[in-house]
Amino acid sequence: MGKNRNGLSSTMHRDGANEEEKPDHAVNSCRHSRNESVRHAADGTLPPTAASWCRNGIVDRLGCSIFGGTVPRESIRFAISGWLTPESKLANSRRESGEMSPENIECVATLRLAVGFLGEQGQAGWWPGTFLGASSTPFLSPVFPKTTVLAQCRGVTHAAARVHDERIGVGSVFHLFRLPEDIEQALHRLLEQQEPAQRLSSAVKDTQSALTSLKALAASKQSPGNGPVRVGRAVDLSTLDSWRVVAAHYAAGFQASSEVFPFFSAT
Repeated sequence: MGKNRNGLSSTMHRDGANEEEKPDHAVNSCRHSRNESVRHAADGTLPPTAASWCRNGIVDRLGCSIFGGTVPRESIRFAISGWLTPESKLANSRRESGEMSPENIECVATLRLAVGFLGEQGQAGWWPGTFLGASSTPFLSPVFPKTTVLAQCRGVTHAAARVHDERIGVGSVFHLFRLPEDIEQALHRLLEQQEPAQRLSSAVKDTQSALTSLKALAASKQSPGNGPVRVGRAVDLSTLDSWRVVAAHYAAGFQASSEVFPFFSAT
């Protein structure tokens, strides 16, 4: 034991072949944190210290304050991740990677069906076709007996995408009917399954049910827009709040008979 440059007593600790001096108070703090994490791991709760660190951004500063800055920031993050529940870890991972959760994929699928139906001929008439109309099911079901809803959705998506592209432009933008490939594939896989496909198609039985579904998804009442309306960036595609804003714009547009085209820019 000796004195460090701050006059604090320190103890030698061996880590493999390397030796380093760590203040006793820091060692005790580590022991306390370790015991605390074990205790909370047993009952599945988040320790108060970890919650406070996450709230106040201390995680990002710990690497510069513990042991004279010798602890990597990534190590602190890894340690604290042990206190998070599996559900919160998954949510954080998806948020950081931009991956959409199954719930958000289902939300986008519902939006695409409801908006697609309301914009067809016979309703608002924003794009041609009646792929989601009652008359299309007898026509498509013999050809696509297990994936009728998927076939209907693909048809209305193509029709609506052409109109959106004409009004918004094609390039570094995304909208409800033209999304990144990974999201399109996730929507395809969802609607390939008969149970969710039939459940979601109930949102477009008629105009009233489609409007009800749209309003239920909407974040709040939106003033009717006209033409292209930017709602966020591409990184916002994975968040439910962004799609609730999209739903609000479409709901206001259909109610006011005003064509509106929400979109996300690349940057």
